[in-house]
Amino acid sequence: KNVVQIREELRQMGNYLQIQNIRFPNRFEIEIDVPEEVRECEIIKFVLQPVVENSIQHGILQTPSQSGNIFVTAVRDGNHVTIRIKDDGIGIPKEKVDELNAFLCDINKHPEKDQGLGYGIFNINRRIKLSNGNEYGITIESCCRQYTLVTIKIPLLDKEGTVIV
Repeated sequence: KNVVQIREELRQMGNYLQIQNIRFPNRFEIEIDVPEEVRECEIIKFVLQPVVENSIQHGILQTPSQSGNIFVTAVRDGNHVTIRIKDDGIGIPKEKVDELNAFLCDINKHPEKDQGLGYGIFNINRRIKLSNGNEYGITIESCCRQYTLVTIKIPLLDKEGTVIV
C-alpha cells in the first residue's frame, strides 16, 4: 500500500524511538497529541519516522546532554491535516533554515551532497508534493539552541491515496 493510516505511521515512529532508546538509554522522551479522528486519516507511507530520526541525530544528540524531548501534534483543518514535530535539540541557524525552506518550496531543486542538506526531508517533501500538489509539503522553523519545528501539511486522502475534496 502507498498510503496508511496516521496511526500506523505513529506506531512505526514509536518503534524507531524504542530502538533509539535502547541504543541511547532513556535519552529521548516523546509526547504525542493526535486526536483519534486524525489517527484514522490516511498518509503516504514513511513520512514521520525520518523526521523524528532527524530530530534525534541532528538536534537532540547535538546538545551537551545528548538528551531531549520530541513533541508530535496533529490537527485536521478542513480538507487537510497539519502534523507538527518539534524537538528541543540544538536548533538550526536561520540562514540554514531559509536555505532548507527554499529547497522545500521547489521540487525541481535537488540538494547537493556537499551542502549538508541531506536527502530524507527533501525526498519526503517531494513525494508529498508530487502525490498531492504544491500546496502541501514540509516547512521548517527553528531557533538556535532552543528547538526545531517541522510542519507537514497533507490533504485528506482516501484508502487509495486520492485526495478527498
